[in-house]
Amino acid sequence: MKRTLCVAAILVSVASMAAGSTGYIAVSSTSPDQCILYDTVALVAVYIFHNDTDGATGSQFRVELSGDFGWSYAGFEPAPGVTYVGDPLAGAAYNYGGCQVDGFLIGTLYYLRSGLSGPCEYVQVLADPVAPSGAIVVADCSVPPNEMNASGGVMFINPTPDCDHPCTPTCDVAPTVLDFGEVALNQAKYMSFTIKNPVGGTVGGTVSESCDYYSIDSGDGPFSLVLEESLEVSVRFEPVLEGTFACAISLGSPYCGEVSCTGVGVPRTTWYVDLANVSGPWDGSPARPFQFVAEAYAAAAAGDSIIIHAGVYSENIIMTKQLRIESEGGVVRIGGP
Repeated sequence: MKRTLCVAAILVSVASMAAGSTGYIAVSSTSPDQCILYDTVALVAVYIFHNDTDGATGSQFRVELSGDFGWSYAGFEPAPGVTYVGDPLAGAAYNYGGCQVDGFLIGTLYYLRSGLSGPCEYVQVLADPVAPSGAIVVADCSVPPNEMNASGGVMFINPTPDCDHPCTPTCDVAPTVLDFGEVALNQAKYMSFTIKNPVGGTVGGTVSESCDYYSIDSGDGPFSLVLEESLEVSVRFEPVLEGTFACAISLGSPYCGEVSCTGVGVPRTTWYVDLANVSGPWDGSPARPFQFVAEAYAAAAAGDSIIIHAGVYSENIIMTKQLRIESEGGVVRIGGP
């Protein structure tokens, strides 16, 4: 049986269960939440657990060791009821033999220690190279099962304070709030955020949204990030009605949280500027135009129009908003003679 058929090819029939948290594949020295190890014994055991899952019937991944190890691979022992296709180090698909929940032992890797490993070496869970999604794959307990991207943990060997880390996969998201401000109706504004894996192992999920007037312009869908990899996601807000609209961008991973968006749809407005209005009042209306272009720009929302009366406006303005700018009564020069 080819491993390229992935998890679904080796699943058995299980009771139906709604899709839930995919959890993560952990490497541990003892219990599911023990992710450090000191290699002081001749035979080293590395346990592979499926943590934080609401229910899973299988998974597909590989286990990798960093470079400076005094270990040699001695074999893999699957947990009772678990079968697998492939090589745990190169990539394998695992069938759990039923619907399993948080803290399920998949199997044990054994290594013979021929010398001490250096500090902060690590064992991590990565995607099987032949997985079609390019990510760690978990099959849930639905019938038929859903295959979803998941995360993988990392365990440090002989740790020092320099490699102190949480046991669960870690995901840095910045910023976590996108404030689009006021945007004119039927105009679009774009903002972005970045997802990064700062620790190791694999951070996996799926970027998605289901909100009115928001869409993912780039970076949507499944992602799988190893150490120091990052993904930039661009979000588009294009209101067609007036009002304040919020959206939660799901990252599909409990270790990444979500990104909150807010924006206000406002009617398009035309702002007026006339250098001759030196005494005010100034509100940008035809009868009370602003004296300076910068004032109109500050008041305008994306999609608005600015009409500037003829003259030389000694201003330096960096414009980043999408605006319509027109002149009236003659030539307009901005930035000095």
